[in-house]
Amino acid sequence: GILERLAVLPIYAWDYKSQAPSICHIGGGTAQDFQVAFGVGECATDITGIDSDGVALEAIQGLNEKMEAAKRGGQKHGWRGPKKN
Repeated sequence: GILERLAVLPIYAWDYKSQAPSICHIGGGTAQDFQVAFGVGECATDITGIDSDGVALEAIQGLNEKMEAAKRGGQKHGWRGPKKN
């Protein structure tokens, strides 16, 4: 499911050469890793906001479903994948 895919997505930290080395940014995974993990996007060199937002929203729904399932006694739900109109 989506939560398992997020759990293994490599997360990278980086910094700008123009900034002090003590300033660090968490940039997430690479576009290539993101496309392999989730199969969304037009190319493997960019992560668009709409795709990252969609994955984040699906993950939130997945976490909510897991919490609700735990309340009901452990029913299991997984990622439904991208929805298309």
